[in-house]
Amino acid sequence: MDDLSIIFIRQIGKYQINSSQPKIVKSQIFYQDTNQESAKKLRNANLYYSCRNTEQPNQNICAQLIQSEPNRTTEKEIAVLELLSKHPHTNLIKIFDIIKKDHCYAMYEEIPMNLEKFLNSGRNLSSIMKENFYCQLFAGFNHLKSLKIIIRDLQPKHIRVKQIKDNEYVLQISDFRSAEISEDGYVDSINGMSDFAAPEALIKGQSLNNQCSIYTLGMLLYYICNDGRKPFEANSYQDLIKKQREFCQNLLNQSAGNNDHQRLIEQYKRMLVWDKFNREGDDNQFRQDCYLLDNTYFLRQSDSVGRGRQGFVVNAFNIQTRDTLVCKMIQKKEQNNEQDLREVQICGYLEGENHQNIIKIIKIIKDSQWYYIFLEKCDMNIKEFMEQNNQFTDQEIIDFLSQIISGYEQLKRKSIVHRDIKPENIMIKFDDNNDKIYKIIDFGVSKIISGSLLAHTDVGSLLYIAPEVLENNVSGYNDQCDVFSVIYFTYSKLGVLIYYMMYKKEYININGQNEIRQQQKLLKTNPFKCPDSMRNPDLRQLIEKMIVYDPIKRINWEMLKGYRLKKNHLDFLNDIYRYSLFAIQSEELLCELQDKYRDDKVLAGDIYAHRIILLKFANLAFQKIEQSINQEYIQMNETEYKINKIFNANVWKMNNKWNQSHQILKQKQQRLEDYQITMLNDALSVIQNMDIKNSEITLNFTQVHKFYIKLPNLLNNSTFINNESIKLKYHLMKMRNLLNDSKNDSSIEYTLGQDSKILFFDKLSISQMNAYIDENQ
Repeated sequence: MDDLSIIFIRQIGKYQINSSQPKIVKSQIFYQDTNQESAKKLRNANLYYSCRNTEQPNQNICAQLIQSEPNRTTEKEIAVLELLSKHPHTNLIKIFDIIKKDHCYAMYEEIPMNLEKFLNSGRNLSSIMKENFYCQLFAGFNHLKSLKIIIRDLQPKHIRVKQIKDNEYVLQISDFRSAEISEDGYVDSINGMSDFAAPEALIKGQSLNNQCSIYTLGMLLYYICNDGRKPFEANSYQDLIKKQREFCQNLLNQSAGNNDHQRLIEQYKRMLVWDKFNREGDDNQFRQDCYLLDNTYFLRQSDSVGRGRQGFVVNAFNIQTRDTLVCKMIQKKEQNNEQDLREVQICGYLEGENHQNIIKIIKIIKDSQWYYIFLEKCDMNIKEFMEQNNQFTDQEIIDFLSQIISGYEQLKRKSIVHRDIKPENIMIKFDDNNDKIYKIIDFGVSKIISGSLLAHTDVGSLLYIAPEVLENNVSGYNDQCDVFSVIYFTYSKLGVLIYYMMYKKEYININGQNEIRQQQKLLKTNPFKCPDSMRNPDLRQLIEKMIVYDPIKRINWEMLKGYRLKKNHLDFLNDIYRYSLFAIQSEELLCELQDKYRDDKVLAGDIYAHRIILLKFANLAFQKIEQSINQEYIQMNETEYKINKIFNANVWKMNNKWNQSHQILKQKQQRLEDYQITMLNDALSVIQNMDIKNSEITLNFTQVHKFYIKLPNLLNNSTFINNESIKLKYHLMKMRNLLNDSKNDSSIEYTLGQDSKILFFDKLSISQMNAYIDENQ
């Protein structure tokens, strides 16, 4: 007959406890009085049952049996657990619940690894990791002390080791049998301790204080430093007393060595002293570095990213989602700091918001010492980007403005005035397509305003402050101060954001607040003017409308959104060049399909014809650019756009890798000539009509594009219809719409606030391509 096992499931509230086969964790306990009734002894084993939370099935928990029958020792343990469940700590086991029904169970997080197993598994811990482990245990003991909890004893097998990621662990105390809450700082010794307990804790009738915890912590430090080896093995209670005294005496006489972790050795020598009055170690020499908050968010205080006005920023990690984050830590002070509280308050308003251009506030957590503000991680800020000698095109500047306007509009909807927009406070996050997403960060000096309420405080970074803020105008100021500082934005050392993006130089040189005040006052009578350049004149004019002394005359946020800037000659040259590169990319996609459909003569011919005409389109685009440069104007539709006299064609070609692209085009054309496939006569006719000499091409680029769209119309887009590639479908559809005004692909102007995918059509993700196909099918 088969061996049958019966499983007993106890349903207690939302918990299902499997009471059939408990996990038994035994401890080596030495009893002063072996005849004393069990109710007065410390139990020598913990029982853990597998458990399931029916409301949160994915929660990894177990149920520890604390009390089957009421007794004084377990009641004190339960009181400790109830207190700790209300005051969690990184280095104490997560207590989800305490259930009292017939028996008493504590619902813990299930963590299989303990310190004893960990150190005996052959791992070679560095001195840094050993110190890290000790700091964590010290932090856990310190938290117990802050709650007036005295822990008499603790063994390595009751310290859980939770792996966060590679070579990153959190230690958590998980056994509180010997712990007790004490209002006066003293507890009595109890019957039954391990060899990690202090000498006085082993003696009956002793009054104990936190000095006994220092000894136990010292023993754990010794255990860690010696890779899981105890200083002695005892066979009985009397043997333990004897060997413990000998160990403390020998340690006292031990001379200093050159060990890698000598600092830790000196620490446990001060702690492992027989006489509790001479015992040391309760100090701040070793500070907590690792934090695990809400059992989800991990950070190291030493892993700093930067420092802000109110706090500092460190790298962080979500152990549930495995997302990399950052955390701004703001230390609580004895006297509440208005700016600290304001930043926490504003971040609270934004917590959970998911606007692309405002830094995402993931979670705000606070404890007795810190506010922790968890944020999405970005790649760099504007200042860092500019310091890497990067340059922005007009399109990128317009895209930047559009995104910042969008983000700031969301802040306005929340009645938030930022007041400190500057290079360091705009982050860049590169998306999957390597496009830049700009995000407003740091609300340390932001303020919430409502109705006609105006802000008055003199805040912000000196070089980016609007005149009304710098002068602390008695009439107050509103979000117009941030319109001013959108331009007082970014530069390498001094200067203005968009100004520096365009000119790569400072717009003023100042040495202090008085000097910048004087410079700003000059704007009353001498309006700011941008120097002439090849850059978009409408963009230069927009800067001049922003750097205006009087906030009433300054362009406002409502006017910025939807503000139109006409394209100039450089924009059109860049557009045509991008169109030609896009055509080359499209031909490469078709080339990959050519062999796949070689047995279908009609489709193979269509693909071949498409490839030819795409490369002819690219070649004509190259010719158009050369002609336009020679003629000193570009014609789009019926309009001529003069090329600025200071335009340097050679520099433009070098920056755009013109020669390399032209060489690639020639190679692809040669490849096509070597790969002959029969085409329809109508397709041949379209192709032959594109074989025009340079002198015969009119200076109207739209005519060039019309040659291209004749072929897809003729062939009914058979390639497009039959092919399953989203990328190819997008490319072929986009090629048709390049100069179609109704699709906003070739507008003669830019509109601030417009989706950046229109500006960067050649850099879309697959999902964005799919959306475009659906919209334009």
